[in-house]
Amino acid sequence: MPSPDKVSEAWIAKSMDAVAFALSWQVLPKNAPIVSSTTRNYADIPLVVLSADTSPPPPEWSDEQVAELAVFDALRYAGHREFAAMSTRGVQRTVPGSTHDIHQTHPEVVIAAIREVLRQSR
Repeated sequence: MPSPDKVSEAWIAKSMDAVAFALSWQVLPKNAPIVSSTTRNYADIPLVVLSADTSPPPPEWSDEQVAELAVFDALRYAGHREFAAMSTRGVQRTVPGSTHDIHQTHPEVVIAAIREVLRQSR
């Protein structure tokens, strides 16, 4: 392990992502139903939901696996649209070429979405 003064920002970021990921799985069962409840109304709170792009499945996947992925993607996009619709100012955007980790693959899009919400909140 490198000395603390030589630890790269990338290594720190990767480590922090691992911690955040682990913690998110601990609170997910409690928080997910609250956030995604269809009875919840976000009124006119600014809300931007970013969705990962669909990537082509690996060539070794069976037709059945490809079909399952298509169903999963359709359900995921529908859920994201429904979540965005909980606010009258909610929008859902698919980020072309992104993965689940949009904040890592396309940080500029995440930053722009945060700035947009902040502008609308003032």
